[in-house]
Amino acid sequence: MHSSSSLKIDGKQSSRTFYGGHIISMDRYRESFEPWIRSNYPEYADRILNNSSWSPCNIDEACAPIFELEWLKAVRVIRDAAHQIWDELKQLEDINPFEI
Repeated sequence: MHSSSSLKIDGKQSSRTFYGGHIISMDRYRESFEPWIRSNYPEYADRILNNSSWSPCNIDEACAPIFELEWLKAVRVIRDAAHQIWDELKQLEDINPFEI
């Protein structure tokens, strides 16, 4: 049960494989998943939410763009936080960050 994302984001082809679309779209998670997907990814929401005949592979494929975008968002947040910490450390005059 996996889908290789073939989408392009910012002109780059993804080579990652995604799993778990069937888990996040299960009925017991629908109450929180539906508002989240409609708010954050409205262009994918109807395709994911309105098809009751998904096989696990099909739902993984439908969710692959969301997984890719969320992965890219997480990487950006981590990098931004690391840059912010590094900038703050550079402003300290009497500390060697390699001794922390």
